[in-house]
Amino acid sequence: MADKNISDLTGIESFTALTFSSCSDNNLKSLDLSSNVNLTDLYSHVNQLSSLNCRSNKLPDLDVNPNSALTFLNCSSNEISSLDISGLVNIEQLFLQQNQLTTVNLPSSGSSLWKLEINENQMTDIDVSLFGNLRDLGVHQNQITSLNLKNGNNSNFASFNSEYNPNLTCIFVDDSGWSNDNWSAYKYAPSTFVTHQLIVGT
Repeated sequence: MADKNISDLTGIESFTALTFSSCSDNNLKSLDLSSNVNLTDLYSHVNQLSSLNCRSNKLPDLDVNPNSALTFLNCSSNEISSLDISGLVNIEQLFLQQNQLTTVNLPSSGSSLWKLEINENQMTDIDVSLFGNLRDLGVHQNQITSLNLKNGNNSNFASFNSEYNPNLTCIFVDDSGWSNDNWSAYKYAPSTFVTHQLIVGT
């Protein structure tokens, strides 16, 4: 299917046994492979993709950086352990939950991102301080020891959950009082909202 001037892949959902797909060098604007549950290899670079849904497959890795126009990415329920999405400068919604992620390289310019779901992975460190438009964040059921939410806009959050991270003691926020009033029910009970890092011995 590569380099065939294709603009629509409607019908690909019927090929549930598909393990390999190459649809690069086409004119695709969206791609939904969520029904292709046996997919292990996907090549979709050099398109016009703004939406990619490849959830519930068996992908061990994913390279989407060539698709810098993406605003929506759902690669949840795969087998991905490391993900570099630093090139997705226009991304608005990211669904990364239920993988094996230990590392995610987010875009350095985070003005567009408003939804991030990275639940049920193996993440130890998450920093979303660059994302001033973030409204929805799910990081529960990871191995997080460091979580930085100081983005200057915490009061705009509509949804936040960091439960079931037993190694998380401090969560860095804009205003600890506000976070205690609004977010306490959605964090691991012993963890504390703080605004500054305490340096022992000073």
